[in-house]
Amino acid sequence: MDVAGVVVALAGIVGTLGAAALTQLAATRTKLVDATIQRDVRAEERRESARTEAHAEKRAIYAEFHAAARDYRSAGHDYLVDKLHGAERNHLEPLEMARAKYRDAYARAQMVLPDRALAVASEVNDCLGQSYRTIRDIDNGSEHSISVEKLHQWYDGKLDDAVRLLRGVLREDLGVAESGIDIDPSVRRLQKARLDLWLLD
Repeated sequence: MDVAGVVVALAGIVGTLGAAALTQLAATRTKLVDATIQRDVRAEERRESARTEAHAEKRAIYAEFHAAARDYRSAGHDYLVDKLHGAERNHLEPLEMARAKYRDAYARAQMVLPDRALAVASEVNDCLGQSYRTIRDIDNGSEHSISVEKLHQWYDGKLDDAVRLLRGVLREDLGVAESGIDIDPSVRRLQKARLDLWLLD
């Protein structure tokens, strides 16, 4: 046997085995790259799903909060309208139910509200709370510094504006409305109107 033939045969065997090994290595590497890509895609899908769920939960909390604030204001307004028309109500049950619902919704909303929206929500809460306490005083026959007529005007005017401001800032935070609310001056005006009504009357 000739040495050249052996070398050629060995080269052929090594080449064949080497090609198979390189093919296998390339296939393994391709599978690893595909697995990495698939893992990254699944991770991104999970993150997107979590973001979508968080946004949906935030939207639900905001919707509940706004509806509760609106209902709380409406229940107080209805009580005052009845008082203005001479109707005597023996209880404040609708107002108390609306207040309880509002308090729960406000507590949940405080956990997710950004500072900008929280500033509005806090002032609206103060306005609703002061209004509620005044209605309780009226209902109990306690001395109060605000007439039913003046409180009714507050409910129809500034308190209604406050709930609308709350809706606007919540919609803005959800990204369904453009940012156009100048929060600080709006909150200051609302706070001033509240303080003027109760402290300077």
